[in-house]
Amino acid sequence: PKPSEVFNRFGGFRYQYEPRETKFKFDDYPREIEPFIKHIYNVMANGNRHIGNYLLVWFAFLLQFPARKPEMCLFLISIEGAGKGIVFESFAKYVMGEDNFLALRKLDDLIGHFNAHLEGKRLVTIGETKDGDLANKETHRALKNIITDERMVFVGKGKDSRTAMDYGAFVIFGNHASAISLDTGDRRIYPIQMSNEMIGNVAYFDALSANMKDHGYLIFDFLANLDLTGYNVRQPAIAHGERVADNQFRMQLVEDSLTEPLQWLISIAQHEQKCKFIGGQPIDLPERTNAELKCQQSELYAAYCDWYKEKHHGEVKFLCKMRTMLIEVEKLGVKNEKRQWVDENGDRVRKWCYTLTFSSVRDGFRALLKNPNYDF
Repeated sequence: PKPSEVFNRFGGFRYQYEPRETKFKFDDYPREIEPFIKHIYNVMANGNRHIGNYLLVWFAFLLQFPARKPEMCLFLISIEGAGKGIVFESFAKYVMGEDNFLALRKLDDLIGHFNAHLEGKRLVTIGETKDGDLANKETHRALKNIITDERMVFVGKGKDSRTAMDYGAFVIFGNHASAISLDTGDRRIYPIQMSNEMIGNVAYFDALSANMKDHGYLIFDFLANLDLTGYNVRQPAIAHGERVADNQFRMQLVEDSLTEPLQWLISIAQHEQKCKFIGGQPIDLPERTNAELKCQQSELYAAYCDWYKEKHHGEVKFLCKMRTMLIEVEKLGVKNEKRQWVDENGDRVRKWCYTLTFSSVRDGFRALLKNPNYDF
């Protein structure tokens, strides 16, 4: 048929949905599918209960709301052979139905110009990404558009383009965290550091695949009837209106993407600079005290330059100017204000300076990272 005559390309899932009066809770799964459940919690979520719950929510969302995008891309990091792909391939074959699934080899196959192969797919996985693949801003922007946009222009080679609805959910695999860079406002990619415990355990993965094959309907029934009350697939860190334990791997990626002046302040809060001095003061911010680190602009910049040179082995090619560095510091709400000092002679004087405390810097990072539980 002509594209204009196609009403719906979704052919349904492998099994017919049968609603239950009583929904499943996370721990109410049929014992027959325990290998699948344990793999989710122990391997994919690396033992983190909250992340394991979220992964089940994500899978369940694909089946319970087939006409909605989750708008959250999973980014799974582990050494090759840890079991990233087997669950999604088996889920497609034995639970969801292979017609709804597409496995791509590289990121360009997802964000490239010719994308007709994506049309009508509910689940799309992207093979091992290379270092820096998702660190490029243009690539990152294109990916986020695909993750969220429900109307897409599909282009095939030698064919007319067409605009259609898209309900794809995406999973990206990577061997190294260096493949991705997350900024503080990134809310469309959820990185997960998987366990590498099962690498090379052929018997384990054969048994897992066989279990999903034998009990595909039970997995489908459990996920299709899982109670998602209190969960939002777009908010992995929220459960029943409360913030759950942070995904530490995600926070580390965000920290790594911060500018170097901000990374320097983190190192001070983590007591890594306390052997150095600014105007006779140790460069340190002790917790649980009101101790203040006071310094003028030039002193603050000089201390930053020393840290930068040490970190980069004396290389200063990309060392920022003082004004740029101060702009970054002031993102934490720290201000250059006139404060009273005691000079070398014991006289009280008033000078322009920055005043840092552990709590003010911590609270500044909590606001900047939009994470009220952030700590050093």
